[in-house]
Amino acid sequence: MKNWFIVMVALLTFFLGTHSASALLLDAGDFVNPKERVEGDVYLAGQTVQIDSPVEGDAIIAGGVVDIDAEISQDAIIAGDQVTISQEIGDDARIAASTVKIKGNIKGDVIVFAQTLIIDKEVTVSGDIIAFVSQFKLDGTVEGNIRVAAENTMIAGKVIGDSNITTGDFALEGALGGKTQFTATQKVDISDNAQFGGNVVYGFVDELNLDNQLVDNATATRDESLLKDITGEENMNARLFSGFLVWRLLSASLVILLLFWVAKPFITRAVKRVDTLKDGYRALFRGALLFFVPIFIIILLFISVIGIPLALFTLFGYISLIVFSQSIASVVTAQWLHHKYQFGTSQWQVFLIALGIYVILYMLSFVPIIGWFIGLIVVYVSLGALVLEYRNKK
Repeated sequence: MKNWFIVMVALLTFFLGTHSASALLLDAGDFVNPKERVEGDVYLAGQTVQIDSPVEGDAIIAGGVVDIDAEISQDAIIAGDQVTISQEIGDDARIAASTVKIKGNIKGDVIVFAQTLIIDKEVTVSGDIIAFVSQFKLDGTVEGNIRVAAENTMIAGKVIGDSNITTGDFALEGALGGKTQFTATQKVDISDNAQFGGNVVYGFVDELNLDNQLVDNATATRDESLLKDITGEENMNARLFSGFLVWRLLSASLVILLLFWVAKPFITRAVKRVDTLKDGYRALFRGALLFFVPIFIIILLFISVIGIPLALFTLFGYISLIVFSQSIASVVTAQWLHHKYQFGTSQWQVFLIALGIYVILYMLSFVPIIGWFIGLIVVYVSLGALVLEYRNKK
């Protein structure tokens, strides 16, 4: 797929006017590879994205194949197919991909949604690991806690903190230092060299003899209710989660296509109203008003009693706006990129850009504070641009 997830980002440049190259790098294409050290954040998208020069800031990347071969001093947020991190990440790594291989140290937390996650032997993760994967393999060291939901889990490395593992097959050759809770629905293989540093609570069909693997004063307790939970509620939640992601992406695709079909001329005119920093601030203000003013209107209508039917209608419209705000913002941002930087030579490519931006906005919703802030800014500015065009048209 040419230009897979091509350009996500001008998430900030959408409301910032100009930026020096040393403070911000925005690039997109089939093959993206920054040649020089970047003293600031990078926003990259392409079929193949390779970082060979250090980044003194955050890296937000969307691509088919993503290779990190140089240090990133702060967060790495990556959406891709094949992702390999070979150098140190200075803070958190948040990744959605098919296969993720971590060969460099991570100074913060690791949050991964993937088919396969492999953490190499020489790697140290200073924070926690949260992984929703099919295959999980840990050969390195985790200084924090781990929470894993997987079909197959293999730990040959070391976890210093607590461990919470829900899996089908569970194999342990390494050491789990803190308290451990694991549930395995199919198979458990605990080697003679494995070690539990704290109390163990486990769910498995058979009683396990873990005396040789427990440190002094530690205990192992079988809890049958854990199996009931995983075969019931947690397993159902995992399936619902996977289904929800697919449903959300398909729904977004349909909404984006509908917006292109119904409102493309209007959106095309609207994005031309956000050419400068001043325009961005105006759009930001109008978009914020669009989110907050209806709340007061709805409250007043409910209080008036006679206005309750209108209040319900307004409430329905307001909820619809919130539900579809990311899809709308994705289309507006993609059209803005097309207008400003000529990203996408055809409407099909602009559609793919919009879908890629939607995925990035969704991923940002998992990033506390800064991710929420950036996502809201993009949504407010996008909707504000539409408000400005609507007012002008009137």
